[in-house]
Amino acid sequence: MDRPAGERPGPILAREVQTRGAQPLYVRILFSWGRLEAQKGVITLDELDTEVDRFREAGFEVILVPRGGNEAYGSSRLPAAADTESLAAWRAFLRVLAERFRGRVRFYQISDSVDDPGALPEGAGGREYAFLLKNAAVEVRGADPAAFIVMGSISGGSTDFLEAVLGEDVSAYLDMVALRGEAGVDPSGAVDRVLALLLQYDPSASVWIVSQGLPQSGRHAEDGSPESTADSSAGESTPPADRSLRAGAMIEATASALSSGARLVLFEIHSDPTGAPELGDLLVLLRRLFLPSLGPSPEGVGRLRLLSNPGGQSLPLRAWRFFDASTFQVLLVYVAPQPQSGSADLILDTSDVTGAVIDDLVSNTEKPVISLKPEASGGATRVEIPLSEVPLILRYQRFATPGYLKGPESAEVTGARELTAEEILARHQEFQADQDARLQTVMATARISYHYTVASAQFGIDVSTLNNFYWDRAVGAEWEQKDFYFNGVRWTGNKPPDLPLIQPEKVVILPLDIHLNKDYSYRLLGRDKVDGRECYLLEFAPLPGKERLYRGRVWIDAGIFAKVKISSVQSGLTPPVTSNDEQDTYAPAPGSGENPLWVLLRIDGQQRHTLAGVNLIVMREVVFSDFVLNSPDFESRRQAAYASSHVMMRDTEQGFRYLDRNAEGERVVRNTETRSTTLGAVGVYRQQNLDYPVIPLLGIDYFSFDFKNSKNQVNFFFAGALLQASFQNPQVGLTRIDAGVSLFGVAFSVTDQYYVQGEKIDAVDVRQRAQDLSFNLGYPLGNFFKIKALASLDYVQFGHADDAADSFVVPSDTVELGFGLLGQFDRRGWTVQAQAEKYRRSSWEPWGDRNPSSPAVGSLYSEFDPANSSFLLYQAQISKQIILPYFQKVVLHVDFLSGSRLDRFSKYQFGFFDTRVRGFSGSGVRFDRGATATAGYEFNLGQVIRFGASVDWGRIRNDDLSESDPTLEGYQRFTGVGLSGNFMGPWNTLFQFDYGIAVQSDIPGLKGDQEFEIILFKFF
Repeated sequence: MDRPAGERPGPILAREVQTRGAQPLYVRILFSWGRLEAQKGVITLDELDTEVDRFREAGFEVILVPRGGNEAYGSSRLPAAADTESLAAWRAFLRVLAERFRGRVRFYQISDSVDDPGALPEGAGGREYAFLLKNAAVEVRGADPAAFIVMGSISGGSTDFLEAVLGEDVSAYLDMVALRGEAGVDPSGAVDRVLALLLQYDPSASVWIVSQGLPQSGRHAEDGSPESTADSSAGESTPPADRSLRAGAMIEATASALSSGARLVLFEIHSDPTGAPELGDLLVLLRRLFLPSLGPSPEGVGRLRLLSNPGGQSLPLRAWRFFDASTFQVLLVYVAPQPQSGSADLILDTSDVTGAVIDDLVSNTEKPVISLKPEASGGATRVEIPLSEVPLILRYQRFATPGYLKGPESAEVTGARELTAEEILARHQEFQADQDARLQTVMATARISYHYTVASAQFGIDVSTLNNFYWDRAVGAEWEQKDFYFNGVRWTGNKPPDLPLIQPEKVVILPLDIHLNKDYSYRLLGRDKVDGRECYLLEFAPLPGKERLYRGRVWIDAGIFAKVKISSVQSGLTPPVTSNDEQDTYAPAPGSGENPLWVLLRIDGQQRHTLAGVNLIVMREVVFSDFVLNSPDFESRRQAAYASSHVMMRDTEQGFRYLDRNAEGERVVRNTETRSTTLGAVGVYRQQNLDYPVIPLLGIDYFSFDFKNSKNQVNFFFAGALLQASFQNPQVGLTRIDAGVSLFGVAFSVTDQYYVQGEKIDAVDVRQRAQDLSFNLGYPLGNFFKIKALASLDYVQFGHADDAADSFVVPSDTVELGFGLLGQFDRRGWTVQAQAEKYRRSSWEPWGDRNPSSPAVGSLYSEFDPANSSFLLYQAQISKQIILPYFQKVVLHVDFLSGSRLDRFSKYQFGFFDTRVRGFSGSGVRFDRGATATAGYEFNLGQVIRFGASVDWGRIRNDDLSESDPTLEGYQRFTGVGLSGNFMGPWNTLFQFDYGIAVQSDIPGLKGDQEFEIILFKFF
């Protein structure tokens, strides 16, 4: 095609070829990509179309061979993997070819002479070509699933190049390997070497010999070979000596290559002055004889002998034997020894011979053998055959000799062969390539929900947005935020809070995509059903040494090879994100026709973040609906979104980024991430043991994810009588260790109350205030489990309460030094945590009521035990968060608590922020062991107010009481209910309340007790 039309050989116009029988002739049409796409994006195929039709009408199978790169995209070489523009354009060009010639062309050879210097990008080799081959196969088969992919030709000595290609798992993409033949070189050796490699890497692939050279004709210059090479010629103008020489070489090369296992031989031949290919008559005869049912004879030629006639002397024999199992016909191609005249006796290794003839394809004659003498006793046949300067063919028929024919099959195939993981993956990529070519734009409605939870503290916040979604190939995904919901309540202010976008680093190399490097391994696990669809289930994992990739499973439709679901876990994460688990669901877009376009319907994920020393669990849902595909008004709708006042985000290579408007009113990606937020708070708080009926709260909270660009987290909350501050390094050095310190201090005291047999003992009330300095050191083990070392330094002050008896001795102020270990597992809304801590008090003097008649069992001076200066605490938690539609949520939480060497002031007790049973916070109930459970349900009323209803149970035991008085032995039960909620207040404020009441208690005096918190939040 790159030569002028007058220099291209035409097809053979032969009736046998035009009938397109079982063995058609083949033609390779070579052309440069740059010639057909001289201008970017403008592909001109009319001339190629004419050339293809010219050969097809003559009965040929056409092989299209697009060669090289394109100077319009910067290089005449094939595209480099890193040159995304050129690679994308090359893939698009191949797709256009396959779409144009679907049904007319079955074979596509991916460039030619790919092992030659200059064919591939500088420094590239077999590995890089394999990457291009996969991309080409996906595009071509995506447009034409019936197409066959032929590897670009290589020389017989380039087996290292071929092995590098095959080593990149190309078996599912490759159908044929093409070897370039050389004039005067027997191709069988190269075929043997290639077949040995294919047996190891890809046994299903075939070997072709292309551009097989012939001895030079005297009337052609050395560079006169045409660029379009046909396996045929009708010309008769070649001088007789040249014709015999070239024809004989053609027969020998065909016999040698096919006998070695090649499936097709294509020759580099010339055209005569009329434009017709030479040796066309010979190729027609070869086509007639070498039918697809003919194959190399398993008997070979090792037992054949050639004897001189007369004389009977042994002569050298070069021969290739073929057998047709459907007709029991044998073809023996032989080359006569010198001198090439007269006759000789061929001793065949069988007596089952009949109808023997000699075919001389050069002169197109068929003659009976001179003589044929079976030797039944010796199992041989003597055939007198002529000798000639050109190869001849002895053709004869075999009888059905016992033992010669293969017997009936002893086993039957009971089912179709299951595809391999690589084949399933390749077919999915072909399906996806077709989808990508047809899907230009997507518009949809998208609801994004984030559920932030600190499971260990029973704390959660829900943030949801309703968005218009826009996607095209040039820009990617963008989101126009129409509504913002905080804890299910629609934000009514002018602008929702600009919250930090907590997310892991984006993985660019994805599973199921084609990459230059082998980043993932794949394993077929079997079949499974998803939403009624029969699917292949594949497991994928990053190869050793690969980081920041995914591992997981994918469900691929067994009929059309669409991706139905993928469940993946991201590895190699950079703190503070320590886990990312996601499940994506795909389906045909509603209303997209008989050949539907598949779209992403839903994303469900969970991420774990290190936040101020605790594990922040973020459950994410993205639900798409109301799809509009390839809409003509896509761009105008997106421009209207740009012009609106809505918050917008774009999915970039670095992850989600806000789209802000610049001074000219254009939307631009925000260069810096939102790394901090400031929150004001005012309110009141009440529980039973406070010094005052309620504690007023007025303060501000500042939190930064990346304080002063240091990657460190800082949180500071000050509310007058309350101070909380923390500093967390989410990644110490280059390790995965995180470390932090936090401070908690209060200016007010609480009254520690005490109950015995349901009666409050005022005589032993104690005023108490504690300040806490704690340290943590965490390390993630895998994707869902984290272990943490804990240390704390608590300063605890004790004082005489107003109602305490004079006989009561208050404990001395002390410093409690604690060390502990915590392990936490988080996945799919589940959190399982266990921890153990040991504390030691710096001083612990005798304390308690000296009154011998005091009923305060467990708080008596006589019971003081100095061993209690150190004690142990054990705790386990299980929680589950269930997200329901319409901003509903169910939260289940269970705590198991125990310890050893516990006294009154180290035992567990019910609190508003820890071990909560609503209505009992600060009640003074103490216990050594027990369990608490919470069941909560959250719902909305008209998107205006969010309610949370909860029920708490507690079942606890105080060992001190049972040891001192057997009548007090046993467990006590407590039940509380609560109601919480939030709604929007004026001036972009958020009003939040939390109320609890004790409804059942084995300590009668506590029933009906209440607690509450009311806070007004303001985002800045």
